[in-house]
This record gives sequence, C-alpha cells and structure tokens, in this order.
Amino acid sequence: HYGRGECAYNRYNLMGNNSKVGKNSYKLSSCTSRALSQAIDDIPSKCAGREAKWAKGANRTILPADIVTPDQFCKILHAKERYPGVCSSKHTGANRYPDRECMVKCCSGPHPWKTVFDTALDGYPCRSNNQVCIHGKCDERPVPS
Repeated sequence: HYGRGECAYNRYNLMGNNSKVGKNSYKLSSCTSRALSQAIDDIPSKCAGREAKWAKGANRTILPADIVTPDQFCKILHAKERYPGVCSSKHTGANRYPDRECMVKCCSGPHPWKTVFDTALDGYPCRSNNQVCIHGKCDERPVPS
C-alpha cells in the first residue's frame, strides 16, 4: 500500500512523491515495481512497437541503464516468474541461445530454465564501437545539449 511500509513516502524512492534525496533515490519501491510490471503486462501489442522521441528539455546524459543493471531489469520485468535474473553460466541450457545486440537475455526457472530476450534499456553497452543501445539499436551515447 502506497504510503506505508516498503512504500512509505519517507523512504525517498525513485518515482516517489518526495523530492528529497536519500539512500533509496535510485531504487524503485516494491509498490512501484509491481505497478510497473502490471502496466507493462497491460500494454496492448499495437503500442509495443512505437518509438519514443526525446522530450524537449529532457536530461539525455543519464540513461536508464545508468541506474538499472541488466539483472535488476530482468527481475523487474519478470517479477511474477520464479528466480528471475539475467542469464549466466549457471542457467543450464540458456547458452543454446546466442546473445543478441541490444537485447537482454533473462532467465527464470528453475530447471528447465526459461529464456526470454527483452529489448535492452537505453544506455546498455553494445559489443563494438563504444556505442550504447538507444531505442533497441546501437548508437552513439547522447551528449549533453
């Protein structure tokens, strides 16, 4: 419940309604994580392919991947699954699927491990040319304007 326990306003979480900075300023509360997971589950398929545009005046120097690791990303997106996380060598069978550029390989399980590819957050590194993922494609990291 918003305003209580792990979702208390004085915990200063990311996306909270308190503008003060605290140790949780870069973390989502469990309530926000659940709400985001539900919102993502509810996106109609026709909206999923739309490309976002930069908002006027947006801070483009801090990208989502600067805040959320691939493992946290998998845990947020697949919160309803058992043992979600980014695939590693411990996930038997997951290595059958080759890595893909600007995709995060998430696993959940246990045995057999389920492997899902999700579009990487803006800012995750590409394998070559010192580029990062922007809208699902390798591109130059945005420079401050």
